Amino acid sequence: GSLLAGGEVLLTSGLGLHGRTSEQLASYVREVAEAGCVAVVMEMGRSFFSVPDSMLDEARRQGLVFVTLHSVVPFERMVEDFHDLVLQRKLGAYRYGEHSWDD
Repeated sequence: GSLLAGGEVLLTSGLGLHGRTSEQLASYVREVAEAGCVAVVMEMGRSFFSVPDSMLDEARRQGLVFVTLHSVVPFERMVEDFHDLVLQRKLGAYRYGEHSWDD
């Protein structure tokens, strides 16, 4: 089964993609989109200095948002921040960790 449920933002350093052909890179983007991801965030510098055209072209065809990071961003921190935003949206005025009941 897929590890993706749909609606995810996929974070990647691209390490597992280095050395793949243009066709394989396009196929990867297509599979990510078909799995229901809404965006790919890819860190530049470790595996790629720029996003291969085949990946960007396929992302456009699939309607997939493609974001590039040109400086090191701790993925763990990004995930925590996204999680906090989701919780704030779900809980409205309440913040994560606060009591949502009357004392």
